Amino acid sequence: MLTTNTHTIGFSALISGISRLIGYSSRLANLLSGLCWIFTVQCLWSACGAMSHRSVARAIALGLLLSSPAMYVVGGTSFAEPLFGLLLMLCIWQTIYRRDEGEGGWSFGLSLALWCVSLLLLALAKKEGVLFIGIMSVRDAVQYWRDRTRGGARHIAWATSSTVALVAAIGVFGLLEALSRHSVDIGMPAFDVHYMSRLGSPFLKAAITPKFFGIAGLAFAVSVVLMRKCKDGNLVLFSVIVTGYLVLYVVHARHYWFALGQEVQPIEMVRYLYSLTPLVCLVAGGVISNCVARAGEHWRRDKTAIIEWAAVLLIVLGVGVAQVTAVATMDDIASQEDLAWRGFLKTVASRQNDVFVSSRIVALQAYVGASVELVDVVALGDPRLRPWLTQLKSEGRITLLDDGHCGSAIARDRWPQGCAMVKWLAE
Repeated sequence: MLTTNTHTIGFSALISGISRLIGYSSRLANLLSGLCWIFTVQCLWSACGAMSHRSVARAIALGLLLSSPAMYVVGGTSFAEPLFGLLLMLCIWQTIYRRDEGEGGWSFGLSLALWCVSLLLLALAKKEGVLFIGIMSVRDAVQYWRDRTRGGARHIAWATSSTVALVAAIGVFGLLEALSRHSVDIGMPAFDVHYMSRLGSPFLKAAITPKFFGIAGLAFAVSVVLMRKCKDGNLVLFSVIVTGYLVLYVVHARHYWFALGQEVQPIEMVRYLYSLTPLVCLVAGGVISNCVARAGEHWRRDKTAIIEWAAVLLIVLGVGVAQVTAVATMDDIASQEDLAWRGFLKTVASRQNDVFVSSRIVALQAYVGASVELVDVVALGDPRLRPWLTQLKSEGRITLLDDGHCGSAIARDRWPQGCAMVKWLAE
C-alpha cells in the first residue's frame, strides 16, 4: 500500500500478483524484498567476475556491500527500492556481458529482448529508472557512431532498443503525468536545482555515515579520485550513472513538509541511496583492485603514486575520525527512539481493549498484530468518525500514543482537522 503513489506498477503489482496465487500475508512484502536483496548480491558477484578477473575485486565489492547496515534494513522492507536495486544491477550485469562478436543469431536476439524488458521493468518499478535508460540510450548512440564502420548493425540494434525503451517509459507509462501529480501534491516543482542547497548536505551525510552504509560511500569517493589510473570504460560509465542519480536526488523535493520549509534529515535519504550501493561497491571493487595491482608493479619507481596513495589514506582516516561523533549522535537518537517504542508497546499491552491513535500505525501493526485497533492521526479528519470517537472518549476507551507530529505548525497546516481532533481527544 505504501509503495503505490507515483510508482507506476513496481513492487505493489508484484505483491498483488503473488497474493492472488498463494493468499495474502502481512510478511509477503518483506519476504519478496529479502529475495530481491539476495538476487542483488548474486548480480553483484557475477558482474564483478565478468568485469575483473581479480578475486580481490569481488572481495572488496562484497565486503563493502555486506558491511552496510542499511542493506539489511531497507532490504527487508516493503519499499520499492529493493526491487529497483535488483533491476538496476540486472541491467548493469547485462551491460558488462555484452559481446561485440557476431551480428545476429538467437542468443543475440534473446539478449536484446532481455535488455528491453529489463529497462521497461526498471522504469515501472520506480520512475527515476528513466535516467538510467536515458544515459544508456546516449551511450549506445555514441558507441554506434564511433564504431559504425564495424559491427554497425549490432550497435544500432542496442541503440534502437534503448531509445524505444526510453520513449515507452516516458510516453506509454505516463511518467510525466506522475511528475505533474507529485508537483501538485507538494505545491511546488518536483525538481529544481535550488533544492541542492538544502538537500546536498543531508544526502552526503547519509552516504558517508558508517551507521548507514559502512564505508561504501567513502570508498566510491576514493575510487572517483583514482579513476584516471584505471582504464576501464565500464567503470567510467557506472560512475557517471551513480553521479547522475546523486544529482537527481538532490534536485528532487522530498515531500510536502519540505515544500513548507522543514529540513530533511540524513536518515530520510537512506532508502534512496540503497539502490545505488551495489553499483557503488562494484565501482569501488573494480577501481581499487586495479589500482592496487598497478601500484604493486610500479610503487618502487613511481614516487607520485606513493604520494597520491598517502594522501588518499589520510583523507580516509580523517573522514573516519570525523564520523565517530556522527555515529555517537545516531546512537543517542536510536536510544531515544527505542525508549519511545518500548513505551508505546507497554501502553498497548496494558490497555488492549482501547482504540489507539498514532501517526505510526503501519509500523505498530507489525508489532501488535491485527487484534489491536489502531487509528491513524490523518484519518481523524474524516467527519464520519466523529460519533464513534465521541462514544469512545465518553467511555474512556481511546488512547493517544503520540501527538502525530501535531506539535509542529507544518503538521497543523497540512492536517488541520486531524490535529484539531487530536487536541479535542486529549482534553
